[in-house]
Amino acid sequence: MRQRFLFLGIFLALLGAVGAWPSAGQETAGGVQVIRGGLKKGENAETYYQRGLRDANNGRYIAAVNAFKEATRLKADYPEAFYQLGLAYNQLGKNLMAIKAFKEAVRLKPDFSEVQSALGQAYASQGQGGDALAAYKKAAKLKPDDPQTQFQLGVAYGKNGQWQEAIQTFKDAVRLNPNSFQAQYNLGVAYSQTNQWPQAIDAYQAAVALDPNSADARFNLALAFLQTGNTMAAAEQRNYLINIDPAAAIRLTERLKRYSSEQIGFGISTGLESVMPNGQLPEGPGRNTGMQSVMPKGQLPESPGRSTGMQSVLPKNQLPKSQLPSQLP
Repeated sequence: MRQRFLFLGIFLALLGAVGAWPSAGQETAGGVQVIRGGLKKGENAETYYQRGLRDANNGRYIAAVNAFKEATRLKADYPEAFYQLGLAYNQLGKNLMAIKAFKEAVRLKPDFSEVQSALGQAYASQGQGGDALAAYKKAAKLKPDDPQTQFQLGVAYGKNGQWQEAIQTFKDAVRLNPNSFQAQYNLGVAYSQTNQWPQAIDAYQAAVALDPNSADARFNLALAFLQTGNTMAAAEQRNYLINIDPAAAIRLTERLKRYSSEQIGFGISTGLESVMPNGQLPEGPGRNTGMQSVMPKGQLPESPGRSTGMQSVLPKNQLPKSQLPSQLP
């Protein structure tokens, strides 16, 4: 199976203004209903923008789209409104419409780093890895000291098979936020992809220190130990897995037995279970153990037996936050 990123697109929560703003449009099952009619007294682009924030914050994304569209109609040079419009479209699963709105926001405000990150996430959701990488590069250039931005760029590099660049970028993310489990773990994956096993062990151990109950990190740490011939250390991780994820412990036991009988290594770049054709990511404890960019309804990266690789999974279609969380929520 493929090792995936737990991709670090993290999305900024839509904040609403204080006060009871009426809904900007009617929620419909078929799509977005366009606002009709003239302005009421005192209504302007800012009125609709604030209304859209309120609707989005309360999960009324169709109404939010209506309000943000009206705001941009009334004020065509309103990058913040186009940004929020893209985020609302993203919540509705309309990625192409989101990309269009984000691109307009960037055109109006080229140094809008949050939009570049959101654009990268939208491109990634569409499978446009090259475009996602380009957007994340621009975001990182605008915010070089933001750990989340560096993390997202590292994920994009890894998905593009540029592991040396991913290593450096994840190192930057760790430097900026040493308590980031995701950055430490993904750094281990990137080192594993380049056969730098001692460095991978260090990164996985740092991840385990931050989250001792991460079966994914412990399983990959055991594989890295096996690559260096340290079967005792690998067996120790198996003992931890017995209590954390018994199924993963059984799989690791089978690999330990195979190692002992055949004297072959296990790991991410050995040509065995872990190495996949065409730059695919390695298998983990019987499931996926690679960099992940899956965002199903806020689920976290699955433990050994699910996806166990580079991690940055977010609540469904949320927006990038300004800081990377220190550990998985």
